[in-house]
Amino acid sequence: MSTITKVEMQKNNDQKVNLYLDGEFYSRVYLDTCVKYNLKSNIEIDRERLDNIIAESEKNLALNFSARFVDRSLKTAKQVRDYLRKKEFDEDIIDYVMEKLNEYGFINDDNYIISFCNTYQGKYGKNKLIAMLKQRGISDKKIDEYFNEVEIESSCYNVAIKKAKSLDLNIDKDRAKLYRYLTSRGYDYDEIKSVIAKIENGE
Repeated sequence: MSTITKVEMQKNNDQKVNLYLDGEFYSRVYLDTCVKYNLKSNIEIDRERLDNIIAESEKNLALNFSARFVDRSLKTAKQVRDYLRKKEFDEDIIDYVMEKLNEYGFINDDNYIISFCNTYQGKYGKNKLIAMLKQRGISDKKIDEYFNEVEIESSCYNVAIKKAKSLDLNIDKDRAKLYRYLTSRGYDYDEIKSVIAKIENGE
């Protein structure tokens, strides 16, 4: 048996405490766990039991955190992993949570791609959509599979028309500005060139 000799609040996180056994630092523990299991100074406890308490508590807390996180909006697997890492959960706890979230259907990168593209294809071109999906941790394989199967309806013309209202395309500087704007939105050069020509011809 060991003795809990000190339980101190962490300076930068009021949800966690540092737990000391027999005068030495043992583990960081969530405050809720300490309250639930009466982990306080001068309490004797078996180290194996303490490890089990901490592990089970970490799993439950990580699941609760991630469930609230994905409930706000659809998330990729990478976004959830990064979120839990910021919460300082161990990788084995994160792996457990990811397995459960996949099992329950809370995260699915294939569904994320569909939802994301349906939401943003009216604002961005294919190149921008792909870049944004990669930033969110979607694999090249999944992106390629989606875009090989689905034809994205280009919004280049509508986006260009809206932007061109504030520009004079007879002025080289403004025409270049429109090119840059559409390029930043992820549209291909040839498509941009064709769309601007249509606008200039009044089509």
